[in-house]
Amino acid sequence: MTLNAATQATEISFACASLPSNFNPLTPQGDNLATQQAMAQVWPSPFIITPQFQPTINYSFVSSAELTSVSPETIVYQINPKAIWSDGVPITASDFIYNWHAQSGDPAFNDVGGAPFIAKSTLGYSDINSVTSSDSGKRVTVVFKQPFSDWESLFDPLVPAHIAEKYGWNSGFTSFNTNIEVSGGPYEIASASSQRLTLVRNPKYWGAVPPIATINMVLDQSPSNFANQMAANQIQLIETPAQVNVLQQLEGLSNVAMPVQVSPTLRFEELDFNQADPILSKLAVREALADYTDRNALIAAGPGQMALSEPMPQEDDNHIYVPSQYSQYQPNGSYYDTTHPNQAAKLLTQSGFILGSDGMWHQTTSTGPILTLSLLINESDPIKQAVGETFVSQMKAAGIQIQVENLPTSTIDQDLLSGNWQLAEVTQQASPFAAKFEAIYSTKPSNYFGYDNLEVDQLFQKAIDNPDLFDATEDYNLIDKQLWSDMVSLPLYEDLEIVANTTNLNGVLANASNSTLFWNAQQWSLHTVVSKEITTTTSTAVVKKTKKKR
Repeated sequence: MTLNAATQATEISFACASLPSNFNPLTPQGDNLATQQAMAQVWPSPFIITPQFQPTINYSFVSSAELTSVSPETIVYQINPKAIWSDGVPITASDFIYNWHAQSGDPAFNDVGGAPFIAKSTLGYSDINSVTSSDSGKRVTVVFKQPFSDWESLFDPLVPAHIAEKYGWNSGFTSFNTNIEVSGGPYEIASASSQRLTLVRNPKYWGAVPPIATINMVLDQSPSNFANQMAANQIQLIETPAQVNVLQQLEGLSNVAMPVQVSPTLRFEELDFNQADPILSKLAVREALADYTDRNALIAAGPGQMALSEPMPQEDDNHIYVPSQYSQYQPNGSYYDTTHPNQAAKLLTQSGFILGSDGMWHQTTSTGPILTLSLLINESDPIKQAVGETFVSQMKAAGIQIQVENLPTSTIDQDLLSGNWQLAEVTQQASPFAAKFEAIYSTKPSNYFGYDNLEVDQLFQKAIDNPDLFDATEDYNLIDKQLWSDMVSLPLYEDLEIVANTTNLNGVLANASNSTLFWNAQQWSLHTVVSKEITTTTSTAVVKKTKKKR
């Protein structure tokens, strides 16, 4: 593709809350949004997740990715014969084999120096029996020991084997080096610092040349700055959790594309119960709290501030799926769409609490200690704060005292794992691949709320082993029904995010999946003034809908 003069100089800046400190998103240290954004157009993946949360084949990387057998489950990938890493090394089956080894959890495979591989997850990879090569390394055959329904989630992204084998999977990508962060996508990383990361076109990329030559990721942790920076054309693109003041500021700018994108995400808010706590270990108490909670009022106080013309988020009645996952979501918790104060009072009475003349629930006697619970809330999110304040008011009206503990984002996960808490307002991340929830709700160390149900463990294994995605969805909804029966947590609502771009930037589509907002960055384009005429650069789409063989 020959680029005209208007295309050559195009450059945009994107404001982001953090920058990568580790460039391998498949390690625990690199498992964050900033790294996923930076690497979305650098390391290739067989599948890309669309804004509708559907996996689609990345045809620029693989011409096909097919389920060819269910017994044993077998997947065959055909790599584009032109696909190479930016240092000239071909992308082959050896990359798939290495990525399987690194994430398999098998102690027979080791990192450089004999160290065990440290991967963010072994889900799916531990079920693989073999990965083999044919067609000069361009045909990859993956055979599973046992079925894995979410096979489209694997090898996302693909870490360059020849680099990781030399520098290490665990720690080889912890700092930027042009010899290490080689690219297999439309862009490569030109430079990275604590304040800015710059992506430029990968000159060795075999597909369509991206219209935009340079994308800068610029660190800015204050959304209140975004409007002024966009007005001054210092940044052209933002993505941030929805906040009413930010939206209002952006809507007042003439150089921002309207309407500003306010979209549902795969994130959802929930109220978590610590079942290791003596009070909350009682199912009746957890159910009573849910019965007293008016989720509609919480939504009105939180995301309802956005005053959108589109329908506001409804109550999230599922622990596994969010409402925007239309084909999978079932409202299994719709009973809690309304409050049930009489039932709640009955449950607390059965649990030994006594309603005093002061309207408060007491322990032991009507003058005993008031039923008091602590609540962890993220102090940096005003919408979460508003939701928490409303919940506190609701519980006070019901006769329960809530003591709020405001914590910074950086410490919340550690506090939850410590077990020293009772209630917590937590953000969960859903996924097109529901198998990830096995680590959250099954009996594993990451299950921080002390939940233990053998039936749920067995249902997860059944769902994960089911090669039929429709049947697997039914299995996951059976899990969700059991989670409601056990009142493990109370899902509240699906989160919203703001994506805004200047009027001269085209093609930006919000995407809350792990493919990130950068999922189609190779198709973004800028209006550029040339000889007093406005021209628009374009590119050939590289993501197409796939027809999956089942």
